[in-house]
Amino acid sequence: MKIQKRKNGPRVEIHTFDEGSPIGYGGGAILLLVKQQTQAYISTKPKQKTGWRTKETEVREEFNKGQIDILVMSETKKKGHGTEDIDGHLHMWSGINKENRAKAGVSVLINKKWKKTITSWEPINEHIITVHLKMCGRSIVLLGVYGPTNDSPATEKISFFETLKEEIEKVKTKQEIIIAGDFNGRTGNKAHNKTVGQFGEDTINDNGERLIEICELNDLKITNGFYKHKDIHKYTWIQETRNLRSIIDYIVVRITTTIKIQDVRVKRSAECGTDHRLVVAYMHFPWYGVAKKNKEETAKQEQQKDNQNNQEINEKRFKIHLLEEETIRDLYRRRLDEKLIEFNFNNLTDTYEHVKKSIKEAAYEALGEEDGKNKKYTEELSQEAIAAIQEKKGLHQKWLCTNSGEDLQKYKDKNRETKKLITFHLLVYVLQLYGFQGIDNFVCRSECR
Repeated sequence: MKIQKRKNGPRVEIHTFDEGSPIGYGGGAILLLVKQQTQAYISTKPKQKTGWRTKETEVREEFNKGQIDILVMSETKKKGHGTEDIDGHLHMWSGINKENRAKAGVSVLINKKWKKTITSWEPINEHIITVHLKMCGRSIVLLGVYGPTNDSPATEKISFFETLKEEIEKVKTKQEIIIAGDFNGRTGNKAHNKTVGQFGEDTINDNGERLIEICELNDLKITNGFYKHKDIHKYTWIQETRNLRSIIDYIVVRITTTIKIQDVRVKRSAECGTDHRLVVAYMHFPWYGVAKKNKEETAKQEQQKDNQNNQEINEKRFKIHLLEEETIRDLYRRRLDEKLIEFNFNNLTDTYEHVKKSIKEAAYEALGEEDGKNKKYTEELSQEAIAAIQEKKGLHQKWLCTNSGEDLQKYKDKNRETKKLITFHLLVYVLQLYGFQGIDNFVCRSECR
């Protein structure tokens, strides 16, 4: 995270970008983005129905292209919870149990510049994830959320909002709180109200009422409705085929927050095959450079705490793609066999730790670590798939300029075609990786179809 000094402190931009599902469907995911130069960005963007695996390439491209610092995604359909390295950036996810059918899921992708600001994170469930940051001497609690749809059973909605309320109540008064994501709620508009602004839409639904109630109980405000904009910069979800639109993606902060929010609006340029729009909030941090009693001692304590909390987070990622070569696979097997043979099995715990250590050491010796340089696309995709993605983005930009039904249909057709192509090439990549016999015949038959 890069901070430039100003007389009035650094300025922050917060975005919400809902990547949603393909045009014609509901649902979505969240994208939370924070970017601090003298500015920082937070965004929410629900993800595709197809899940994180098939959309990772496009999300990564938008992440690097927009120089995003923190990205919160929902409906990733990524099971379990954990962390992984993506081009040097840190990806944390919270999903449903691995034995259940894939659904929902939230995750946070944090730029490598911001890793040192993370003090801890917690996967609450498939709808909520929390990340604790230490920035400019202040503690900030970030909640990424993906709310159930308004048509979901009442028990599911009650459970979600009760859990959200509990997590909000855990935040101390001196801590800043930022909640960003797809709530699937429409909060309407109210004049002279501290929680809901006067520039929102006219409609309100059950999820919206529940969100307003929680915000009023905890002295929070829904920032979207406090800034006047054109409709194209206000509505976060648009379905052109049925002429539907709504505001369901929000950024929520304290009413008495010391963060100065300068503007909140929608940006349409980011595209990941979704009917949701990128929401941007511009924020200003006035408390940069707060003096500390003992800077050296405090810095040392924080570093020790960061090292302890981020021991799992900061693990290196190995060059797994090298296992495609037979000689590298043989070398890895030999290194692993040598290390496993050297151990006497005394108890289950020691055995587990030794096996885990042996796998990492063998991978380091045979594969090496990733260099952490940004890659525009994942290596699994072919040039054909990459070209299709670029063509789809071009059609999206053309539709935004012309707003014609013909260009919209061309974009939708190319979006469906691109998703099928990416899924096919990922399948071929996995089959090749595991040495599937007859892969050439499989590819030939699939392309002929």
